[in-house]
Amino acid sequence: MSKEVDPLSTVFKKRKEAAKMLSRHLGKHVIVSLRNNKDIRGYLKGVDNNLNLVIASANMTVHPRDTLAGSGPGDVSRDLGLLVVRGTWLSSISSGEMRLLDHNPFEV
Repeated sequence: MSKEVDPLSTVFKKRKEAAKMLSRHLGKHVIVSLRNNKDIRGYLKGVDNNLNLVIASANMTVHPRDTLAGSGPGDVSRDLGLLVVRGTWLSSISSGEMRLLDHNPFEV
């Protein structure tokens, strides 16, 4: 008799493994790419099992949506200070040297 794998338990396991791996980078500089063409750079201060992140000294860069046509204001950057990023908005996370998370485990 074959055992069925619950897709939700697989997602929860992936999120928990990702959170554990990210917790090893607490206090280090990270670059977080979001789903809405924004990047956040700062120091990782906290992470939970839902991959919500606490970023200190956060700086957000907004990238124009249409860079080929040359329209738009170009990259705009601003300092945000302490920031909480919801895990559902993550696209990828890197430390500058290596990619820590290359996909969002919330997406099945």
